Amino acid sequence: MNPELLALACLLLFFQNPDQQAKLVRAQAQTRMEHESAHTGMMSAESGHGQDDITRVVVMDTADARGTVDRLRLAASLELTAAELHVSVHDLPPILVFHLSKAAAAKLGRVVSSTVCSTGSTTYYEWWIIGEPSNLTYSYMAENTLEDHFKLKVEASERGRVVRIVLSRLDMTVDAKAFHTRGN
Repeated sequence: MNPELLALACLLLFFQNPDQQAKLVRAQAQTRMEHESAHTGMMSAESGHGQDDITRVVVMDTADARGTVDRLRLAASLELTAAELHVSVHDLPPILVFHLSKAAAAKLGRVVSSTVCSTGSTTYYEWWIIGEPSNLTYSYMAENTLEDHFKLKVEASERGRVVRIVLSRLDMTVDAKAFHTRGN
């Protein structure tokens, strides 16, 4: 994305009321999603699968947001949750992840949530992550998104069981890059 346009958009965002800010953020995300989906047709030489094989995921952060959205853990949470719910993630529409600082979220009046959005023929999910992303947040959002998309009727106790299982599996994973030493 062009840095000058992003800076201008952020400046415009600062001077608008919360409703106008939310509309501008969605418009920016929609533009970015369309731009990235135009480039997702590239194939990976190793796997033979397209980029973002599970689903198209676009992440937008505010500069002051704590932590980083881990796309691999996000994808793993979707896969693990889908396995527990006996559905396939391959049919999901795009997911726009908005990662905000607590201050930006308060200004926009946003809370941690996941919702489905439709604009004409385009359907996508919005995930609003406030503060430091966590495996619990990914697990909760994945379960909520899959339950909504596949119109599942999941009891609260079953929902809790699924989130706990996915959370425990995500917590058991290790980042192999953290063990990689320089020069190897």
